[in-house]
Amino acid sequence: MQHASLILGYDDIEKTILHYFPEPDKVGAIPEKKFDEQWSEDDRLLLVIVPPDILSEIQIEDKIKEKSNRLCFNAEKLRLQGKLSEAITTLQKAIEINQSNSTALCLLGGILNDQNNPDCVQYYKKSIELNPRSYLAYRGLGNFYLKSKDYSNAEKYYSKAIEINQNRFGPIYKNRGLTRLEQNNKTQAKKDFEKYLEQMPNATDRINIIEAMKEL
Repeated sequence: MQHASLILGYDDIEKTILHYFPEPDKVGAIPEKKFDEQWSEDDRLLLVIVPPDILSEIQIEDKIKEKSNRLCFNAEKLRLQGKLSEAITTLQKAIEINQSNSTALCLLGGILNDQNNPDCVQYYKKSIELNPRSYLAYRGLGNFYLKSKDYSNAEKYYSKAIEINQNRFGPIYKNRGLTRLEQNNKTQAKKDFEKYLEQMPNATDRINIIEAMKEL
């Protein structure tokens, strides 16, 4: 998955989620409401790691959803291994088991998008229908339309992703800036490029972006 958090516990008094940050190595607290908003972007997908004796006590209420989600993790592993046809088949099975699995639909859309297959659009849109906060589906649609040179639609979906989370993925501002530049909206394009550099101060294309901004 593109986005993951390591949760260590919950403070019932402060109503905060105890969260592990690898760099620097520490534990922080995130307000429950804020965490749930961010978690909802990924359809509240959860991977539980517990000792076997505790696992045996856990009762899974929706085994169909659990099986479908497990296939999503398997498919992501296959994708990372370069076994794309197997990953697609696995995700299709996940959707067949649970047609309301927004994550599976989004992941399938992502693989098809990488292959420049326009069928990705229907999977992204179905993912959004099931989870209106599906950040990756909105961003995926933006990427597809940008590649297709449909700049108005690309801007539309990038903007929807940014509305959901302004800080999740810095390069999305550069992409939206490009769509606005192609539509001759230089003022807004410059603002997006500035936001991109603000969030990505060490971007490898920083010098090129700065030079481009000077001409706007």
